[in-house]
Amino acid sequence: MMPGRAWAPVLEKVLEKMLVLLVVLSAAGCGGVPLEEAAPGGFNLSGHWILIQEESGGSPVRGASIRSGFLAQDFPLLVTDEMRIEQDARSMGIEYGRGSYRDVTWGERQRGVWDVRAGWHDGLLHIYSKAPDTSASEIWKLSDDGRRLEINIDVRGARDHEFRRVFRRSAGV
Repeated sequence: MMPGRAWAPVLEKVLEKMLVLLVVLSAAGCGGVPLEEAAPGGFNLSGHWILIQEESGGSPVRGASIRSGFLAQDFPLLVTDEMRIEQDARSMGIEYGRGSYRDVTWGERQRGVWDVRAGWHDGLLHIYSKAPDTSASEIWKLSDDGRRLEINIDVRGARDHEFRRVFRRSAGV
């Protein structure tokens, strides 16, 4: 083993913690990061995605307070085991396993009580949502091979929550 490779797991953990810090700092300003409206080449989320439960976590995702509260209603991503995504140059539509649907348009728009801003920065999809008493930051990271999707969600309000959802792209329909 090469001496430099012994640090690879440590470096990976440090980079992961830096990404979480970026999520937290981004949420504090709810989207002060400049976003591009054009997806980077190869960033296509279209397809069927299955949750990798053992790699997902954060605040209790399956708890009754999350499932029955606004988080599950406004962020069905937190309680779904699968999702189907259709992406084009202007937006993406997400159908969650239990029939919920979400449309994310690149740029800025209003969605109910939420002001939403979505786009790309440094090869990652950022979605910032702000309501009068709550803000949320989502950072979507697609693996180089396009088969794994990691989403870090940070919700700030009366109660703060941090989530990590990891999905694998399904080969089938």
